[in-house]
Amino acid sequence: MMYDYQWPSGLFRNLSSGGSEKFYIEKIENFFQEKYNISTSLIPSGRSAIGAVLSYLNINRSDLAFVPKWSSHCIYNTVGAYSSITENFLSNPTIVLSVHKWGQVNTIPTEYDGVVLEDSVDSIHLSEKAFFPSSKSAFELISLPKILGVITGGLVVSKDENFHNYVIEKRSEQNAFTDYQSRLKWRKKEGFASWHSLEFNNYRLSIKDLKNIHVNLNNFNLNRDKILTRINVVRDKFDISLNSEYRVGSVLAFDESLYQFRGPEKTMIRMFNFNKAQDNDQYTPAIIIPLHFGIKDVEFDYFIDNLKKGAT
Repeated sequence: MMYDYQWPSGLFRNLSSGGSEKFYIEKIENFFQEKYNISTSLIPSGRSAIGAVLSYLNINRSDLAFVPKWSSHCIYNTVGAYSSITENFLSNPTIVLSVHKWGQVNTIPTEYDGVVLEDSVDSIHLSEKAFFPSSKSAFELISLPKILGVITGGLVVSKDENFHNYVIEKRSEQNAFTDYQSRLKWRKKEGFASWHSLEFNNYRLSIKDLKNIHVNLNNFNLNRDKILTRINVVRDKFDISLNSEYRVGSVLAFDESLYQFRGPEKTMIRMFNFNKAQDNDQYTPAIIIPLHFGIKDVEFDYFIDNLKKGAT
């Protein structure tokens, strides 16, 4: 039976011991700030990161927000909580959610002059040059479960110095709500629908969440190295090219029409925009091959071997 192997989310449930909330927030934010020489704000999740940015910018129902077709329901839920949604640029959206699915950098029209929110939730940034691919970029989002394999957590990278202070202020307003959201996330299936519906307005991680992220920070390096190693393996067997030298994704997408055999039902098929242009999308079925460190080598070899057999 097929399972969702797009990311290593939630694989690691271990915790650091001791330490205060302030200690862990500083350690986690500093880890990424030192790696990229860029300001980061720790937030509970990718969807709460979107909500925080939209709230900070005072986006409301009178504003149109561009969301690409075939986006996940969590994006529609979160963006829809603040604004009206459009899937084209003809309506002149106030803000664009530019989704860089699985590390593929997608473009927006050069004439667009509004705010761009870079959704890089599942990208592994290899250097600071990977950030803000659009000249109109103001914010960029990263999901920690998708790159570290932890339970929860997200990052907002911002050019706006006042945004970080805004997040700090909003954190101080939440306590019981934060603990409630954290319990739901750790339970996973039990009450998870409730977590989904409320997370857009969450700004604070529980101490348990922070300990889980802190103890697994080095997973970033482990995951990055595993992905880069596996990309080299794929390159030896297939003619592929990555559209950015500065970031990679947790999986690779292959055009399904070029492969007649994709193995049994374990293989994921998802709609993917190979065109790379958000204003001229051409979504087609794609075979998803996992690269991240949540997949064992024997499983990775299985996917690659079956894909090779089906090449036309």
